[in-house]
Amino acid sequence: GGVLGYQRIGTGNLTHLHPMKGPMLTQTLQDIIGHEPLHWRGDRFGIEDFNGAFHELQGRATVLTPSEMAEFKALLATVTFPPNPFRNIDNTLATNVPMTGHFATGRFTLAAGAPMPNGNPINGLTRYRSVGGFPIPGVGTTRLDRNVFACATCHVLPTGGSTAHRWASGAWQPIASAPGTFGAKQLLLMGVSDVGPNVGLANPPTGPSIQNTLKVPQMRNVFERTGFYMRPGTDSTHGFGFMHDGNVASISDFLGNPAFNPTSDQDLADIVSLTLSWSGSDFLSGGTLINTNATNTALLPPGPPSLDSHAGVGQQETIISPIQSLTRLNQLVAADTTGPSAGRVELIAKTYGPAGNRGYLLSGGNFLADNVGE
Repeated sequence: GGVLGYQRIGTGNLTHLHPMKGPMLTQTLQDIIGHEPLHWRGDRFGIEDFNGAFHELQGRATVLTPSEMAEFKALLATVTFPPNPFRNIDNTLATNVPMTGHFATGRFTLAAGAPMPNGNPINGLTRYRSVGGFPIPGVGTTRLDRNVFACATCHVLPTGGSTAHRWASGAWQPIASAPGTFGAKQLLLMGVSDVGPNVGLANPPTGPSIQNTLKVPQMRNVFERTGFYMRPGTDSTHGFGFMHDGNVASISDFLGNPAFNPTSDQDLADIVSLTLSWSGSDFLSGGTLINTNATNTALLPPGPPSLDSHAGVGQQETIISPIQSLTRLNQLVAADTTGPSAGRVELIAKTYGPAGNRGYLLSGGNFLADNVGE
């Protein structure tokens, strides 16, 4: 047997959820507070809906008290995505990302399984956000998603998940928290039906999916979810695939799906490299910060903020000679003091010598010593 679930969608109506949802990928706990509803089907309005699991699944004698749940929720609200290794040290998108371990789909010039060319995430971001379309020879001007949507229509900046706004009266309007949702922000869900022919699927669906509504996947941990392949001649090292049930092996297989409109192996590599470089926020377009798509463009809804780390966090440089190149040190200083990401990191210097071990913090263009008054 099973118990039918219910889900509040769209206008606030309740719809039945099938109890046999099948295998699903476990979603990350990183930055989930403020990005409700939870579960792939959005059938949990907030973390409070999981309280019963402490008793029924974890074996705790009782469920959490309201104060304990508040503490648990506050803890989860601090879990941050790590620095992105594909970004520059100043947190900007790179222009030449090696696509090691990513393979062509066979849709264009390169044979299926051939190594992908290096990608340019900046070009990928332009394609991702294009609402006016992109010229394809012999086809015309199209948007990347089925010639209907931009990628950023559903996977908004800066999280890659969905928006908490609805389009009304010619503008994006915030969605108010509904009663019984613990005051949590409720992101829009997407409808899933027959997805048609798919490249790289283990079992391509031929009819409507039983998952009538799904949470839009965020994209900040894509770079950690690589290494799973389902093509002859490739070895899987780790990973669990993409989509809610892991049915698509790799991100290149997913974006190479005929539902999307990349124009070449290079174009696909650029878009894939963007997804690998996603976490970090601070997206730029023409030098302007576009973190939240804060526009009234119908196909570019605004997104909630992202709890992720600057790419410079944890970077270090050891200086042992007065004639040593200071290029990297200057990069570290610039990451702290200039550009759209200034202030997101703090630069600390440590010195060791006969006079003792000292520490300094870069603040306002000067290093402040750990000795008061120095």
